[in-house]
Amino acid sequence: MGFSGFTLLEIMIAIFIFAIVISTIVITYSSLFGATESIGSHIVESEMARGCLDRIRADLRSLYVPLPPEYQPPDVSEEPSPYGFWGETESGSGIDQLRFGFTTLEHVPKDGGEGRGLAQVWYYVQRNENGSYLLRRSDNLFPFPEFEERTTDPIVCDQIQSITMTFIDGEGTFLDEWNSESGDFDYATPRAIHVTLKFGTPDEPPMTYESRIYLPVYREPRG
Repeated sequence: MGFSGFTLLEIMIAIFIFAIVISTIVITYSSLFGATESIGSHIVESEMARGCLDRIRADLRSLYVPLPPEYQPPDVSEEPSPYGFWGETESGSGIDQLRFGFTTLEHVPKDGGEGRGLAQVWYYVQRNENGSYLLRRSDNLFPFPEFEERTTDPIVCDQIQSITMTFIDGEGTFLDEWNSESGDFDYATPRAIHVTLKFGTPDEPPMTYESRIYLPVYREPRG
């Protein structure tokens, strides 16, 4: 019995089926690798958010706040206490820039500087070239210099779409700003701080991370 072989039509059908199988495999692997890359990106963002919130939490848990009778509100002619707590959002060049500062025992030395002492720490936001934001941390031992933004200050986290800092008083009221050296705030400090971070680039949906940090010590309103 002779061998007739495959017809041209059968060969074309086999090639067509093979092409479909290969295309399905390629699409499946591409989707898998794309999902893996996306998962990896979210893991990096989660680790960055956790590191950022842990850094803020550590600073605030070692907060230094002078209490009465050691602390007395300043007279009109006196300079405000350098150990205050400040939080504000200023508008500059059409960009809202959040900043908040306080004194803490969590000094982080840099450039071979001193490793211990009471430090004034400021967190502040700057815009990146890609349209997202970064959060920097200024840290200076006493005597505290006047605060100013520096490109040499360490970056705590990057690729921020937005950051919200809400200050909570003893009655549970949420405020967008704070000044412990002002009579408008009865010379008190916040009871807690609520931080909301949204990570990602401007062309993708953000991932949101939140933390409420209760201060270990706080100054009551004068009443």
